[in-house]
Amino acid sequence: MGDRANIMRTKRDEERAASAPNHPILEGGCVPATEKPAILLTEPRAAGMLASLADEFVIVQLEDEAALARERDRIRAIMFAGHNQVPVSLMDSLPNLSLMVSPSAGIEGVDLEAARARSITVTSGGDTHSADVASYAVGLTVAARHQIVLNDAHVRSGAWQAGWPPFRRSLGADRVGIVGLGSIGRGVAEGLGALCREIGWWGPIRRTRPGSATTASPHSPGGAISSSSARAAGRTRQS
Repeated sequence: MGDRANIMRTKRDEERAASAPNHPILEGGCVPATEKPAILLTEPRAAGMLASLADEFVIVQLEDEAALARERDRIRAIMFAGHNQVPVSLMDSLPNLSLMVSPSAGIEGVDLEAARARSITVTSGGDTHSADVASYAVGLTVAARHQIVLNDAHVRSGAWQAGWPPFRRSLGADRVGIVGLGSIGRGVAEGLGALCREIGWWGPIRRTRPGSATTASPHSPGGAISSSSARAAGRTRQS
């Protein structure tokens, strides 16, 4: 009876092992170094972005020729900055490459036709960072016009006791021009529309006004683009 129970238990364990996921990550463990797929990083300044993947992937720097040669067959993906050139020769040297990713919006460094011909998917962060970039641009504009850095130094140095800092022009009286009205430009127009008297813009593509279905052509001097915040503070038009 005992032998039969042991045989049944062994058979059950074998069946369970055969049906269980064979990927170590799915079993809650780390992938052995010899089994890890690899990611090639062409932008060394972005290495910190991949630190959390180190338990699951081998991270290879493009400049590390020895590692690149060693891990060539295991590289499944390339992470690049939009402006980084990814030569077709590099694609051809990686037989298992299937994905190229840019965390930024641009993918101008990749020959898309060549990637498509090799069944390599190319993707990017798209508009993921647009709101943050736009708000940063608005912050820089406010800091520059209000001379925040200069005035901070004026106070910290004690010079304020001897006199006022240089006078500045009011941001509320300014006209601000924006070149390009993509997702970032529109975010800047929305942000500065509440602060400035007027927003002018130029771009090569016909755009829809934020907050409305009306379009404005960049090629017609009378075209206008406005937001609810801009309408409250003044008006926004195409220059």
